[in-house]
Amino acid sequence: MIASVLLAMACGEVHQAAAAPRLLETLTVPAAPSTPVTTKTTLKQGRQYTLEVRGIVTSSTTRPDGVTIGEREDAFYCFEELNEAAVSPTSSCTKNIRYLGALRARIGGFNDFVETALGIQGRIPYQPSHAYVVGFRAPRTGALSFVSSKLITLSLQGSFQLKLYGSAAKKKKRKKKKKRITGCPAARASGPQARAASACHWEVSFHVEQKGVPAASTPAPGTGFVETETNAVGKIFFNAKPKPGRYAAGRPAAVIVHTETYQSAFNPFSFLEGEVRTTPLSARYRYGGREAEVRIAGVVTSVTGVVYGKSGQGHSTAAGDRGSLAATVDFPFHRDDFLDVRYGCSACEKEPSGIFGLHLHRFDVGPNNKLRVTIGPPRQLAGSCRCRGTTP
Repeated sequence: MIASVLLAMACGEVHQAAAAPRLLETLTVPAAPSTPVTTKTTLKQGRQYTLEVRGIVTSSTTRPDGVTIGEREDAFYCFEELNEAAVSPTSSCTKNIRYLGALRARIGGFNDFVETALGIQGRIPYQPSHAYVVGFRAPRTGALSFVSSKLITLSLQGSFQLKLYGSAAKKKKRKKKKKRITGCPAARASGPQARAASACHWEVSFHVEQKGVPAASTPAPGTGFVETETNAVGKIFFNAKPKPGRYAAGRPAAVIVHTETYQSAFNPFSFLEGEVRTTPLSARYRYGGREAEVRIAGVVTSVTGVVYGKSGQGHSTAAGDRGSLAATVDFPFHRDDFLDVRYGCSACEKEPSGIFGLHLHRFDVGPNNKLRVTIGPPRQLAGSCRCRGTTP
């Protein structure tokens, strides 16, 4: 039975449910990576849903020295080390419960952390019962797919059990559309002030600076990993002023560079770098209260130097693959600034494991990571309130 209070993770607040949720369907996701498990239900953008997640998986492997090591984790957190004496205290999940995100999801696009796929900001808090109830509004229309992110080279046991809830759709009365003059937005507006506002162009500036160690990443950092550095600066342009509390789609113009540093295994004084450059294609922006957020999707234009991670068959992110960046600013103290960097791998999708997202990083503000996100308010472009045939 789903509780009457749904946990809305986007803001970390508890919201009273408007009506008892209705079970839409039940899914089981195996621990071993396989074909994504997809809902028969098509989620509708903006509609409220609830996801109940349970289950524990066990992964283990035998090192070359014959010692077996492994972990137990739920859908989001690693909480128990199977052979604690064989690993360092800082790497032990028993002593340091840490976020790994073994369950991945997507609604279109490629597999990602569940929070990101469902449009939820921040991490889902750890639950000792390993049962999670998440309320969310579908960020887009489409079926919801799930898959395990565990490596196929590990010995895996267990599965995740998921239940998707929703409320009955309310039938809306169709309103007769009033005929308006077609053409530019100013001509379609109903009054002089509305025409002036809709005919103007707006812009939002943003700047993201990150240097340090990710709070969570897939795949795990390789041998010699030192740190990552992300720099993104640019603007997003809109045809009308964005509304508070709602996502506004715009046209981005930005430079996005992600660099990773490794220490050479042969020369401790030599440091190798790998760089990924992304060209933005589309953007979404939202602001309200003490937060502002930008989400940018694009295409990888170049990959040089040391590649961060490879699939089981040696494939990795390459030019032409998908890349995206999501950043949130916590104003005015920047304590909860947030950054998510993702790169796809088109060659990996043809492999038996069907990996959709190869290179994923999540960054918080912490002692091991410096993060500063700056997102300006919407600004009206000077001289942009013009439209042919209309006087604002």
